[in-house]
Amino acid sequence: MNLARRRGFPRFLLLQGLLGLLLLTGNGEGAREPRTQRTRRTPNNTNTNNTNTNTNTTHANVTTGKTKAFRITDSIRAVVSVEEDFSLCFEDADTGEEVLCTVPEGSRAGSLEAGKWVGVNLQKYFYEGYSMRIGHRVWTTRSLQVQADSISFDNEDEDGSSGTAGTLRFQVVLQQEELASVEVRRASGEFPDAVSVRVKTKVGNRLKINLVPRDAGPEARGKGSRREKLLGLGERYGFLDQRGKVVYCWAEDGGWTVGPFKRFPKGKETTYMPVPFVLSSEGHGIWLNTTRRTNWDLDSEGDGRYSLEVEGREIDMVVINGKAPARTLEVFTGMVGRALIPPEFQFGPWNNFFNEFDRDTPAEQQASKFVELDIPSSVTDYAIHFLPGGKDLDPKRLSSATAEMRSMGIAPLAYFNSMIDERYESMYQHAKERGLFVKSRWGTPWKFYYKGAGYKPFEVGLLDFTNPESRTFFASLLDNSTELGFKGFMYDYGEYVDPGMRFHDGTKGDETHNAYPVAYQSVAYDYFRSLSPSPRGEGYAPPYIFYARAGYTGTGGRTWAAWTGDPTSDWDKSTGLGAQVKAMLSAGLSGVPFIGSDIGGFVWVEPPTLELWVRWVQVGSVSGIMRMQTGGTSLLGKEKTHVHDSPLGTFIYRRYAKLRTSLFPYLYTAAHAARAKGTPLVRHHILEAWWRDEVAIEQEYQYMLGPSLLCAPVVNRGQSKQSVYLPRGAAWYDLMSHLRYDRQDGRHRLGSSELLRGGQWVTVKAPLESLPLFAKSGSAVPTLSPEVATLNEALDPRVVTLSDLGHLLHWWVFPDGDSCAEGSTWDGAGLTLYNGTTIFLHDDRKRSWVIQVAGPAGDSSRWFVPGVPRVSSWREVLESPSPSWSSDPAQRTLWLKVDTGSVDRVDLGRGGSGLEE
Repeated sequence: MNLARRRGFPRFLLLQGLLGLLLLTGNGEGAREPRTQRTRRTPNNTNTNNTNTNTNTTHANVTTGKTKAFRITDSIRAVVSVEEDFSLCFEDADTGEEVLCTVPEGSRAGSLEAGKWVGVNLQKYFYEGYSMRIGHRVWTTRSLQVQADSISFDNEDEDGSSGTAGTLRFQVVLQQEELASVEVRRASGEFPDAVSVRVKTKVGNRLKINLVPRDAGPEARGKGSRREKLLGLGERYGFLDQRGKVVYCWAEDGGWTVGPFKRFPKGKETTYMPVPFVLSSEGHGIWLNTTRRTNWDLDSEGDGRYSLEVEGREIDMVVINGKAPARTLEVFTGMVGRALIPPEFQFGPWNNFFNEFDRDTPAEQQASKFVELDIPSSVTDYAIHFLPGGKDLDPKRLSSATAEMRSMGIAPLAYFNSMIDERYESMYQHAKERGLFVKSRWGTPWKFYYKGAGYKPFEVGLLDFTNPESRTFFASLLDNSTELGFKGFMYDYGEYVDPGMRFHDGTKGDETHNAYPVAYQSVAYDYFRSLSPSPRGEGYAPPYIFYARAGYTGTGGRTWAAWTGDPTSDWDKSTGLGAQVKAMLSAGLSGVPFIGSDIGGFVWVEPPTLELWVRWVQVGSVSGIMRMQTGGTSLLGKEKTHVHDSPLGTFIYRRYAKLRTSLFPYLYTAAHAARAKGTPLVRHHILEAWWRDEVAIEQEYQYMLGPSLLCAPVVNRGQSKQSVYLPRGAAWYDLMSHLRYDRQDGRHRLGSSELLRGGQWVTVKAPLESLPLFAKSGSAVPTLSPEVATLNEALDPRVVTLSDLGHLLHWWVFPDGDSCAEGSTWDGAGLTLYNGTTIFLHDDRKRSWVIQVAGPAGDSSRWFVPGVPRVSSWREVLESPSPSWSSDPAQRTLWLKVDTGSVDRVDLGRGGSGLEE
């Protein structure tokens, strides 16, 4: 089928975007406010909001001079200054170690600041995808001291008895005789390592908390403390460490590089998926629990101050004392929701068969060509638009096309967004008459211009998901697609909420803007769960995919697939290939565990070169999702190239599609960790045991894929070597340099290499066909046979499916210096190599295993397997119907085939020639 491209930014809006930039002001976009110094005025005793009326109240757990300390949870204590300037600190209740503090006494900025911003939003006059406004701060007032007689501490447990922890409440005096009420309490009944600080005022429309970096706190003074790093804040493209930056959280359309302009038209901070949660390299985290826009000044002036501002009169700041970043992320995702475990086929390669080779050949024929070339594929994005338009769809043709795709084991996906084209008259009128659109202040549907697949913008209405009838209506449209055989869809947009919009539940756009993507995603989440419960039970997603672009807090728990938006098809580090690596890592640190990018980019000035295609394919193969993007938008009208334009491109693509599919058991096991603890598939080093290795956590373009594989993809043009930092606390195998690819069947054969100690830089060769990969010693990685072509079921006899070879499991084993290794799978298989003498086996499914053992321990000149027949080659091990073993002299590895239904251990021996049996 010859299908239209998805969508892109309209050319005619470039000048409008420039004009919008000229209208922006620093104050309006979250820059640090000038410090306000006013004459201190102590108000009369006006404690009207909070008096000591609790039935079980104490004034303090600990009192020392100017401070009072209160145990908020079993693990966190709050320390409040009660004289002079107000400050609030949190300490570990057991060790007394400081976790987080507001600015100290005598600071030029108060711990709290309230203010009023006056201005006007302009985005409706330009383009709804971007925040555009002008205005200024007309006044700011800062905190003075705690009103002493306002302090109350309620430590009553649910059963009425006196507990050891509780809720602290007090009033803070502000300048101009105003008050702010503060409540500090446990943030979650399930997690004792999280506390909530809720601050409310009755004045202004901005509220700010000023904090001190850990490396500037009292415990760091004079100790040469390492520099605190701050990561997360959602999907971020410019930087991973946000320390020293000014960042805001407001979901927006993306951007691209135009000359010196990065992520034009809004700048490097623009993101589709902000999350107001920051993860500190000191082990704790901060989450602003709000849907309003937040502005984060994270020591931009280098003066040791973090300013966290909410554009409203209330802050709910949640402090998580996980003591290690991985635990802090686990707590955060436990509070806001974790992704369901995706269906198996999501982890295979995704393709665009409407344009994988060209635009003229029908999609079904292009998919069949993949089968003939033995290139794995599990998903195709058809780009069939059900919204915003959809009146010209041919149901009979679509039903036939999706059936043919599914017969080849390829899940077809369609396209939705939450807008309805005014020209789609029947659907638009239906929604309008029932009041399903977001409205203006006058009660009429809010219409705005949107540019879809063509070049001419058109007017649309936006569905209001705070209206239950809109949710039901939209679910019925989703149902239309699944009835035609689609297994899901791209779930596009969600950022186009104007601050002036009015919603069914009484909220306005400034409050609902960030919440809208999550409400939108919840419709598909609920629909699929009601349509088809997972065959695996609770915690697993139904056998469908909807992958999201926009997001906010909660997106990670309401989706199980996402992508990084519309990158430029180039090497730019803010919008191109490298930027997508940073976006995936930062999204993972913010609770979005399964995310990939448009392989090949989406917007281009010059079409992508073969080199760019190949490097992006390599990144995709070790991403949360491996998804090709053969469409997009040309800014100069030039046709996009294809990776398959040359035999070399097809050869390399096949290799990495084979690698991706083979890694399925490893990836799916890691997906279970994402469900259990919020650990993303693509992991920044800060989430690992070596999180205190400062060099490791500074790396922006290398990461862990699951627990055992270190990936260092090439993201620079013309590069043929790669410098890789090997983290401390582990030894490493140079996997890719010794991994042999057999073109005949697409198999990867391990090779032995020396163990490389952690804590050092190494340089490896990285020719075009090579993706630098390292394996952590002591690990065993479960894999599939390279014969598997799809992770779906298939009717086509040419296609080998996951279930066809469900009786067989492969392992890659990387012994450590003691000749030990271990690994496990999600479905009850476990391998342990002990001291180089025994392999212990367990498999609930009683499969046959093919084991490759690498490393010095796997040197074929040193190993043999007593009691197991030896065959002449590793290929005979594969072909043998019974247990056997052999060596691979070229790779210096041991190959072993065993039946876990009959044995649970295999003894190994070492000999001079390795010929003993």
